[in-house]
Amino acid sequence: MNTTPDSPPGLAVVLPLHNAAGVALAVIDGWRDTLRTLKVAREIVVIDDGSSDGTAALLEALTDPAVKVLTHATRLGTGACLRAALAVTTSPLILHTAADYPYTPGDVAVFLERIEAADERLDGVTAALVAGCRTGRPVPAFWKAVGVVYRNFLGYALGIPSEPLRGWLGFGEHFRSWTAWVVYGVPFTDPNCGFKLYRRSALERFPIQSDGDKVHVELAAKLTFLTSLIDEVPLTPKPDAVVPASGRERASLFRHPVFYPPPGLIPAAVDAVAAP
Repeated sequence: MNTTPDSPPGLAVVLPLHNAAGVALAVIDGWRDTLRTLKVAREIVVIDDGSSDGTAALLEALTDPAVKVLTHATRLGTGACLRAALAVTTSPLILHTAADYPYTPGDVAVFLERIEAADERLDGVTAALVAGCRTGRPVPAFWKAVGVVYRNFLGYALGIPSEPLRGWLGFGEHFRSWTAWVVYGVPFTDPNCGFKLYRRSALERFPIQSDGDKVHVELAAKLTFLTSLIDEVPLTPKPDAVVPASGRERASLFRHPVFYPPPGLIPAAVDAVAAP
């Protein structure tokens, strides 16, 4: 990627924060150090999403021109933060991350390689989305046995190949993952992971309807519907508990998903000509 001062950033890191005064500066510094090491043209968009603990004051003191700070007066949610960030950056690659789980910034190196890798089976198509999968917590013995039975059923009865869980996210998260697959066709083990790399051009094909955590499933589902190439990559193993995602907004997305029509599909409006 070109890193000359006059060129637009190649990667924008979008970091929503809510009551994260204790970790905000460390997380931002971690991203600055990682992007500097990777020599990636960088831009970090930090959104204070209605914090009440001093996060806003910490962000206001930042002087790095590569860090853009946005502020929401009240908490709006992950999807609203992503919409706000897209409005202030022109970067071709958008990485969404979060501070409520200890994601490792260095994992982005693998994501950048994966999103640029052409799939020879699909005539050189590159991925529109590379999603992270949280790993590191062992799967309980009972659920491991259930998984063996479930995978055998999928493989032998339905002819659908599947892999063992890469880590235990909690029953609720795995149930939501299964629901996202059945209802929306999202093939991810961990669809609610807050570490995802998008192509901006892919996100410009539809509006972001969800304000909250449902945005993770929404974007993956819409890209799947549009037959875009998406991929999932295991993250650095961590033993930390996974913060459950909110299940709101499910009905609205299912009933009325919105897409933008391809350019030229709908003709431009013709001004009426006044009669003489």
